[in-house]
Amino acid sequence: MSDYTYLYICVAVAVLAVTYVYLNARFKRSRFLTILNIAEKAVQAVEQQYRAKTGEEKKAIAFAMIQEILLELGYKDIPVELIDMAIETAVFAINKVRKQVEQVKKACDETTPLPGIIINS
Repeated sequence: MSDYTYLYICVAVAVLAVTYVYLNARFKRSRFLTILNIAEKAVQAVEQQYRAKTGEEKKAIAFAMIQEILLELGYKDIPVELIDMAIETAVFAINKVRKQVEQVKKACDETTPLPGIIINS
């Protein structure tokens, strides 16, 4: 085997290794974003449908819903910790938006009309 053949094989293996690492990382990121998106939608649905339930009950319902959807999509062996983290992330985002809405409402309530402006109620 000539030196150039060995060099070509080494370069080909290196290119394949880099391609594999890139595609694997990209797939995992895409898969992770899919799980986060599903969790966000599930948490929103549970918040809308089960307002009277406790936080733990809603979390259990969302968890089961997410697991079912992931299985239907062919996602197997998803760690429960990942689903739990996705639910917590979605709940955190919802609570953050609610807090911002409340702050805006409060600011609007505290705002007094400027003199000379008549607001019809």
